[in-house]
Amino acid sequence: MNQPQVVALIYDVEHGPRVGYKSTARLVCEEDKFLITIESEEVRFQLKEHHATEESARRVVEPYVQRWEFSAGLARGPRTFRLKYRKAEIRDLDPTPGVVEIRAGSRHATRGGVEITISYDKYPPPPPEISISPNVQSMYDRFMKYCNRMEPLPSVAYFCVTVLDHEAARLNGNGGRGSDRQTVQTFGISRNVLRRIRDLSTNKGGAAARKATGLQLELTDQEIRFLNKALQAIILRAAEVAHNPGATRDTLTLADLP
Repeated sequence: MNQPQVVALIYDVEHGPRVGYKSTARLVCEEDKFLITIESEEVRFQLKEHHATEESARRVVEPYVQRWEFSAGLARGPRTFRLKYRKAEIRDLDPTPGVVEIRAGSRHATRGGVEITISYDKYPPPPPEISISPNVQSMYDRFMKYCNRMEPLPSVAYFCVTVLDHEAARLNGNGGRGSDRQTVQTFGISRNVLRRIRDLSTNKGGAAARKATGLQLELTDQEIRFLNKALQAIILRAAEVAHNPGATRDTLTLADLP
C-alpha cells in the first residue's frame, strides 16, 4: 500500500456458554473519535481520525474497550460481555493504478454450539467516563471473584469500603485510613450506605462471616441483594472519581439501593 488508512477496527463479542446476544437489537453510538456499530455479536469501530497503522488505531480504541468491558461486567457479571479483536479494515488513499489491494488482519476464533440460557435484548450501554485505577481494578477483581463463587461476599464488601477509606485519605493528603466524613465527601456516598455495608459485612455471614460475631447470623436474601447492588454502585463511583475527582455528583443513598 502506498498510503494506508485504517477505516475501522472489528471486534467479536465473547461471553460465557449460558449468555447470548444473537437476537439482540442493533446498537449504534457515536463517540468523539469513532462511530460504533454492534450487531450480530460483531462490533465495528469506524474511526474519525487518520491512522496509518493498525497499532495506532488500536491505541485509541482499546482504552474504550477496557472501560466497556469493565462497566458491563460490573452490571451483568463475569463472562457476559468481552470484546476480542478480529481485524482492521484498511484502504489505500494513493493506490497504484490498475492494482487492487485489500488488507485485513484476522484474529478470529470460531466457537462451537452452546446452550444459551440468558438472552439479552440489549447490548451493554456505552461506558461512562471512568478511569480504572489500580485501586478500582482491585475492587472490581474481588467482586468478580465473589460472582464466580471464589470469595465470600462479606470479605469482598468490607475490602471495598476499606479501599474507599484509604483512597479518600490519599486524595485529601492524609496517610492511612480516612474518616467517614472524608469518604462521604470524596465519593459522594452517604454515611448510612457505608455503615450498612460495614455492619452487614462485619456482623453477619454465617459460615462465610468475616468475624466470629457473624457465625450464627446468615445474610438474608434482601441483604445479599443490597450488598450486591451497593458494591456495583460504589465500585463504579470509585472509577468515576478516579477519572475526575473534582466533579459534582449526586450522593448515593440507601434510597438508591434495594
